[in-house]
Amino acid sequence: MMPRSRVFGLGLSRTGTTSLGQALNILGVRTADYPFDSTTQAELEAECSHLSILNEYDGIVDIPVAPFFAQLDRAYPGSKFILTIRDRDAWLKSIETHLHYLTDWLPRLDEQYRRFTEFIVTLVYGSMRFDPVNLLDIYDTHVASVCDYFRGRPGSLLVFDICKGEGWQELCRFLALPVPEVPFPHINATGPRSTKRKRTILSPERVPR
Repeated sequence: MMPRSRVFGLGLSRTGTTSLGQALNILGVRTADYPFDSTTQAELEAECSHLSILNEYDGIVDIPVAPFFAQLDRAYPGSKFILTIRDRDAWLKSIETHLHYLTDWLPRLDEQYRRFTEFIVTLVYGSMRFDPVNLLDIYDTHVASVCDYFRGRPGSLLVFDICKGEGWQELCRFLALPVPEVPFPHINATGPRSTKRKRTILSPERVPR
């Protein structure tokens, strides 16, 4: 049987991925925001093209899937991909705060969350260290790579700037879903508060004890 299509948020950290995840859930697209469980980690480390968590969810957002868009496109044909972006200078300031916050808080957080975050942040950004030149290069390369890969396939990729004011109209047009009668979510979450929220989106048996 062919796997059913999914929705993937491919934006890097601090580009509105949390807001996108909540928006997708409001639209009825059951979405895991930053799944950090041990099964997902093992599958990503093994470069598996199919993820077990997608047996339970219709989509995933944030950096756990950002580097794997080509594999996911092949594994889940017909899927929708959303690349969240923002002004580069604003992103750099935000990711600096984010990385410093993670460095300070990770030793105090859930062990599996810490292991997963160290793995995925190192994979995507090279290290937990703030290096502005390297990070801007990673940001530019990621955006260019995604856009180049999906060039000529406008129905597959939405480049989405939530920070600039884009919202329901662009997202719902892309997904062919009706616009809900609620404000578009704008969530600026970081640190342990977002860790607690993200844990609740995983089914109980997947959350490490």
